[in-house]
Amino acid sequence: MAELKKTLGTLRLTFYGVGTIVGGGIYTVIGAAAGQAGMDI
Repeated sequence: MAELKKTLGTLRLTFYGVGTIVGGGIYTVIGAAAGQAGMDI
């Protein structure tokens, strides 16, 4: 039976998690700014 190989280390997994959180925050700020600007869709 083939064994699975570990491809993501702790450092890369940490950077991935932080990047996901920061990216979500950016979309939240853009959405709030668009609401303040009065953009109606």
